[in-house]
Amino acid sequence: MILNRDIKIETGRLTLQPVEDLYTDDILEHFTQEVTRFMPFNPQGNREDIVRFVDESKRTLSNNTDLVMVALDSHRISSDAAVSIISQKNLLNLDYG
Repeated sequence: MILNRDIKIETGRLTLQPVEDLYTDDILEHFTQEVTRFMPFNPQGNREDIVRFVDESKRTLSNNTDLVMVALDSHRISSDAAVSIISQKNLLNLDYG
């Protein structure tokens, strides 16, 4: 499967699209320890961790190994959805709180 940075999945309620720098502050606000408890990424309120996570997510997308998506509600990260990760193994992890 070839991953594309322009991919967008839209439903009546949410839009899933690749994570970008502009969502760093939303991730910092919404990704609490409770929201990220089942994710490999747990930022603990550290903005630099989030910046590294976003940079790594963009790198793995360009390498065609992982697609890390944000769940958006009205163009902001939804407060009840976590990041989706689609890897070479075609796994999808979307955690709704």
